[in-house]
Amino acid sequence: AFLLIYGTINGSIKEFVDDFLNIISPITIGFVIAYLVNPIIKFFEKRILFWIRHFKLKRFISIIVALSLVAILIILAFTMLIPNLIATLQSFWDSYITNYRTALIMIATRINSFMDQFAFFDSMQRLNPEGLVEWFKTNFPWIENLSEGDFSVILPNQPSTDISGESIAGNLSNIDINDIFNSNKFLSLFGFTLSFGSSLFNLVKNLIFGIFISIYMLMSKEKVSAHFKRLMSSFMSQQNVRTVIRFTNLLDRSFGGFIEGQLLDALIVGLMSYFLFTIFDFTNAHLLATIIAVTNIIPVFGPFIGGIPASFLVLLAQPEKTFLNHILLIIIQQIDGNIICPHILGDKINISSLATIIAILTMGGMFGIFGMLIGVPVFAVIINVINNYTMNALRRKGLETSLGHYYHGNPNDISDSKNKLQTNSVKILKLISQTTQKLIKKDNKKSKDKKEK
Repeated sequence: AFLLIYGTINGSIKEFVDDFLNIISPITIGFVIAYLVNPIIKFFEKRILFWIRHFKLKRFISIIVALSLVAILIILAFTMLIPNLIATLQSFWDSYITNYRTALIMIATRINSFMDQFAFFDSMQRLNPEGLVEWFKTNFPWIENLSEGDFSVILPNQPSTDISGESIAGNLSNIDINDIFNSNKFLSLFGFTLSFGSSLFNLVKNLIFGIFISIYMLMSKEKVSAHFKRLMSSFMSQQNVRTVIRFTNLLDRSFGGFIEGQLLDALIVGLMSYFLFTIFDFTNAHLLATIIAVTNIIPVFGPFIGGIPASFLVLLAQPEKTFLNHILLIIIQQIDGNIICPHILGDKINISSLATIIAILTMGGMFGIFGMLIGVPVFAVIINVINNYTMNALRRKGLETSLGHYYHGNPNDISDSKNKLQTNSVKILKLISQTTQKLIKKDNKKSKDKKEK
């Protein structure tokens, strides 16, 4: 009986929460749009439209320009980047079998050359590259079947797809319209279509309402803030009101600064990756740069997550450039981690590397990719709140608040950490530039030798 009552209450609560979230989804979308667009509006008001004296007119123009700019960037991304990615994937798929076999032959050849360098492997038999290809063809036939559009091995419940004109015509001639309308398949198909159409309609509706709500929020954000301050002052002490305001500013600084910084960092890393891959003549430069830029939004682990599919694509498309791809990925990661990211984020996310890793692992395990994205600012807020509480408690007790007082090592190690970081960044940048110059010279020599031959 207890379990039945608990299940009923739990199910009712879950349904209530789901319904409530669906109802307020336009407001949530509007708040998110307003929060993300607000820095652009501030920039236009202070730097571009400062000469307009009428406040509401300046605010309205800034909102329209900011939303239009975001919409144009999204449209350009879909019209320019997406077709290039599709074309790259299509060319990769067209040469899938050739690239896959070439990669296997290269792997076998590299293993044999490695074994030839050590006497320990003299008694061992060398790999036969062609035999390795035949072994994969025999034991893993689905790899080559993918190039012919046969997904039955990956999707065992789906029939093999034959998209030839004769097969389509033959299947259409065998269809009985009465059987379709009298079958359960039609009802399920109709239900799926209706459900998909309803979800798409709700998404578009919520997005449109969210845009209008964001405009109203941005037009009267100071007035809304004043309403909340007056409401809090009516039932809270002034000290608690100031505490709430400080906590809200901390949330804004942590989340807003982190989101802006990570997006800008991803854009710079994507452009840098595309530039390097284009210089060294990688055929999938668009796709590789996009993968690295998108995954770079995730702190710490993003470059490694993006490096795995990027390396796999290079291994299949251009196996001879696999080692060069690894070198370029390491260079990009070092430049980003030691130079770009510290200068963009600065003191906005003031937590240690250990706390960053713990935040990503913890929040990622609880909420998946979304948790990995918001884990760092959430932990930054928690750590800042704990630090503020600790500092206030130490002051009330009349104790020392500086960290160096409680550090058993050399206190200068704490104060000089930023200087050491800058020095190490300069050293890494010099090393990277020297390595890049050597790689460019080697690549130019190889191209000249090929032209002479």
